[in-house]
Amino acid sequence: MKGIVNNKPKKKERHILSSIFQYFRTMYSNQACIDRGTGISTLTNEKVGIKKTWYIAVIFFIVAMLMALTPIAVHASQQNASLIAFSTYNHNYDEYIYSATLKTSDYHSVDGDLSNLTLNDNKVSGEFTTNNDFVIDSTGELVEFNYIGYHLSLNSEEEGYVKDFEIFYASDENATKLINDFNLAENTFRYNSATSDVDFESKDAVIDRDCSFIMFSESTFYIYIFNGQNLRGDYLSFTENNVTIESLLSRNVIESDDRNVKVNTVFNNFKSFLDTSYKHNLVRGTWIQVGITVGVNVGITLILGLILFLMTRGKNNPNRIIKWYQCFLIAFYASLCPGLLTLVFGFILSGMEIMLYVLTFGVRVMWMSVRNLRPAYQ
Repeated sequence: MKGIVNNKPKKKERHILSSIFQYFRTMYSNQACIDRGTGISTLTNEKVGIKKTWYIAVIFFIVAMLMALTPIAVHASQQNASLIAFSTYNHNYDEYIYSATLKTSDYHSVDGDLSNLTLNDNKVSGEFTTNNDFVIDSTGELVEFNYIGYHLSLNSEEEGYVKDFEIFYASDENATKLINDFNLAENTFRYNSATSDVDFESKDAVIDRDCSFIMFSESTFYIYIFNGQNLRGDYLSFTENNVTIESLLSRNVIESDDRNVKVNTVFNNFKSFLDTSYKHNLVRGTWIQVGITVGVNVGITLILGLILFLMTRGKNNPNRIIKWYQCFLIAFYASLCPGLLTLVFGFILSGMEIMLYVLTFGVRVMWMSVRNLRPAYQ
């Protein structure tokens, strides 16, 4: 008995490397994105089937989003408060902090100095003998605070001003009220001593003048730099306990050193204090920037996927057979290359990383719709 011979030709199996290459082609080929998104193999024109490949498009999209997020996440996490505040010019803050810390002749004590402020259990407490009152312009409320002291103006002979820098302390609630009220004065932080019971009998007492200051409170730390930055920090990242602010800022100061050396040492200690107080806000700010970037990139990807669907609905467009979900899969495949470009150039073009993905992905989708999904003209 003769055996049964199967004369049917064997189905040629496609090599796995060929399939991988087709997915790799989506990095530079718009037609490959369309083929993979619609389930048609660019190698054999065989239907791959959406159910078998949709998750690969989603994986491409997730990887693209992660790559696009990396530069902005790294840059945001590397920021520090001292660089933000003193990137170009310190506006004599080094002199102010030096005088207030070491209590030189340029520092005038109103109700104490930085030794009256103690850091313990991530809070700062103040011990003072008197309280000052400040009238909130918007409500007329009388708010208590402690006027610690000020730095004598470096330009007092020329302009007649007494002070260029002030130090305050208040409770958390009152500090918030004071900062908000300062901010109401022509959109800048201003302090007018004429509204307080502290009178300097000078131009400062009658003229509302922009003035650098630091305000300590129980849980927060405010710094304003004349005509510059204003920042807010806290004490959650500090590990020191039962230590005064003065001792923190005077670390490593050697009395026998030259004055300039001591000024730099104290100012570096202050910048370190500022960076530590800003860490909690830095983490929160990083997550906010990452969240905004995710929302923008995901939103743009979905919107342009919808645009692909709408642009293929024309009466003379042969691609109108592409279904709506296939248009989104096409967009997902097309997102990987812009994500990679954002990852590479985001570290080179600092400050542009949030726009790189939007620009590159938008250009690719528009080019795809014009070249590969255009209608058939008669």
